[in-house]
Amino acid sequence: MTIINQVFDREVMIKANIGYKLFLPKHYDSNKWYPLILFLHGIKKRGTDIRVLDHYGLIKAVSSDEDFPFIVLAPQCPPLVSWPAVRHEVMGLLEHVTTQYSVDKKKIYLTGFSMGAHGVWDLIVNCPDHFSAAAPIAGWYEGEAAKLVKTPVWVFHGEEDDVVSISGSFTMVNALKEAGKEVVFTSYPGLKHEHDVMDITYANPELYRWLLQYVRDNE
Repeated sequence: MTIINQVFDREVMIKANIGYKLFLPKHYDSNKWYPLILFLHGIKKRGTDIRVLDHYGLIKAVSSDEDFPFIVLAPQCPPLVSWPAVRHEVMGLLEHVTTQYSVDKKKIYLTGFSMGAHGVWDLIVNCPDHFSAAAPIAGWYEGEAAKLVKTPVWVFHGEEDDVVSISGSFTMVNALKEAGKEVVFTSYPGLKHEHDVMDITYANPELYRWLLQYVRDNE
């Protein structure tokens, strides 16, 4: 019997097939530059029908705000997988949108809810130089990864969350603080794992002012 131990080291092509919604500010002008927010949805919105993102999360918030200054990109996670499994597809989509529209590449921000917040953590850990700031809502990740985070983070979570325990956010917030990273934490007393957490967060104008203060200088 022969046993061979080797390492396969080669770049391979990935074919991306992922639906998305794109919000453009009112009076969008291709001669101007706009900040962009990448929004990752929760687990119940996975699939191939992009209409399930109508009136949901950040899309819901911006649809009722005619003065919203950001471009918003909201991809849809395919069935039966989570955001980390399609990380390369999401980043490919982001690159496509930033080349097709007038996106200020120094002002690209990231947010998401539940499974989407897990995806937020995954992206800022594995793609640390792409985002200016991030706002995960009701998420979780491995605290050890906090040392790889370069992105300023504002974390949100409902204190009575019965689906994703607030301990998941505590783990990341504490790990980031111990690593000397920039992090803000807001918890909502009495709120469970519901869309109310998203609605309150995305209706807060302070969130967007906080995001815009961060501009990447590595372009």
